[in-house]
Formats: sequence, structure tokens, C-alpha cells
Amino acid sequence: MSRAEGRSELSGVLAQILDFFRGTTNGASAGAFRIVLGLLSFDNALLLLPNAERYYGPTGTLPWSVVTKFPENRFTIFRFFGESPDFPRTFLLVLATLSLLYALGIFSRFLSGLCFLVLGTLHHRNPDVIIGGDNLILQRFWLGAFFPLDARYSVSALLRRSKSIEERNYSVVGQRLVMVLVFYIYLYAFGAKMQHRVWWTGGAMIDVLASPMLARYPFVLDFYPLSVLMSYGTLIFEGTFPVLALHQKTRKWVLLAGVAFHAGIDLTLKIPLFSAMMLTSYLAFLEDAEVEGAVRWVRDRFRRAPAGSSIS
Repeated sequence: MSRAEGRSELSGVLAQILDFFRGTTNGASAGAFRIVLGLLSFDNALLLLPNAERYYGPTGTLPWSVVTKFPENRFTIFRFFGESPDFPRTFLLVLATLSLLYALGIFSRFLSGLCFLVLGTLHHRNPDVIIGGDNLILQRFWLGAFFPLDARYSVSALLRRSKSIEERNYSVVGQRLVMVLVFYIYLYAFGAKMQHRVWWTGGAMIDVLASPMLARYPFVLDFYPLSVLMSYGTLIFEGTFPVLALHQKTRKWVLLAGVAFHAGIDLTLKIPLFSAMMLTSYLAFLEDAEVEGAVRWVRDRFRRAPAGSSIS
């Protein structure tokens, strides 16, 4: 290959990358992403409430007197209220309220940044209880600031419509950044697994499903061919997802495979929030027309249902 041909090929690759980030959206997929992310954060805050004192209280599992010795305490508002027994519960109620307003679509970009800061404060108060799903929800709130969050399916959109403000298109940079992050997570997991012989010999799932730390219901998988199928299925899915998800013809099928993959993880493993956040991220892969079609289908179902009857 000549130098000129090499430069031409590199220019073609750069052009494809720029095209990937250059598209536009009417905000339908961003609106669906906002609603689901806000409801997940709201639910998570309510689930943490009963354990507010245990996780974040001054005399909990990680007392504030210990946290003051960590460098992370510089990045949490708890440094001003760390000795208050009521502050953790109040703080979680604030997070739940902000998350609900975010889901409704009221100043969502501002609330996206605010939820990011509030969650970051919780994470730095007790880093020992942070799991992968917590980091994912934090990252999604940060990336959400690049989405046209209020463009569709929001209170703000209803107000604009009432004032006859014309709808417009927006940049897809936010959605593309979420897609890149999903690609990174799968490729990193694939690379990490390939470093361990037990994965490429097919026996990994025997160890995973027998682990009392990982498995929701630990048991010994005696049927080795099933372990091979599950182990190689995991490697193939994680290793090929980025390529298949970039092509329109295969995107729908690999996303459906991802739904089944994460449903399996959620049913068998104890990794809170991880699968829910990965599936929420899949909304960034959908075209606006696909989201609008799903919304119309749901609306039509409710409109056709007779009063007082259930929707089958």
C-alpha cells in the first residue's frame, strides 16, 4: 500500500467516525432514555431509604469518623452534615424528588447535572458499597447533559406545544457517546474474560453459578456442554456486539439478544442495577421512528380498550 493510499484509507475511516457523531434526532429516543433513567434512579433512591442510616449514617457500617480519613470526603456534601443522623434520609428523599422531576421532563438537562452531583456525593460518602450499576447510573446522568432530554415526551415539550413553538432537530452526540460507552463495557469484559483459560475452555459458568458471592441461587452445574454453550455464548455476544450494533440490518437482533443476555444475568447473578442500566442504554441505539412507533402502539392499545376492561 502506497503512502497516498494509506492517507486515503485513514481519511475514509475518519469520515465514517465523523458521520457517526454528525446525525440529528427529533429527541424521541432521548425522551425514552430520560423517562426510564429517571424512574430507575427514583426507584433506587426509595430502595436505599430503609438503609439510609446503615449505609450513610454517622454510626453506620462505615462511620463518618472513618470517612474523614479518606480523600473522597472532599467531594461530598456529607462533610458538612456527616454527624447528622437525619441527613442521609433527607438526602435520599431529595434524590428521589429530583429523579422524578427528571423523568417528567422539567429542566432535565439541569437536573441531569444535579442528579450526577447528588449521586456522586453519595458515592464518595461510602465508596465501599458502590457497585458497577451505581457507576453506570452516575455516568448516564453525566452523558444525559448532551441529550435533547426535553425535546419529546416531557412537561417542557407540552409547554412548548401549547405556545406553538416549532419542533426542531438536535445533535445525536449524547446518544453516540452512550453507544461508545456500551461498546467499551462489552469489549473490556470480553478482553478480561479471554485472559482466563477457564472461559475459552468453556467451564467458566460452572464456577460463576456455584459462587455464593456472584450467583443469586448458587448451584453446581453438572452438565458441562451447557456451561460450554453459556460461556462461549457470552464471549461471542460481548465480542461481536459493537460490530453488529453498528449495522442497521443486525442491530435489532443483537439488541434483542442483549435483552435476553441481561435478563439471564439479572435472574441468576447478584449484580444490582447493572442489567437495568445496560438495557436503559440500549434506548440510545434506537431510531426515533422506532420509539415513536412503540409509543403509538401503546397509545392505540389504551384507546381501543373498552372502559373498565383490562388490556390483554
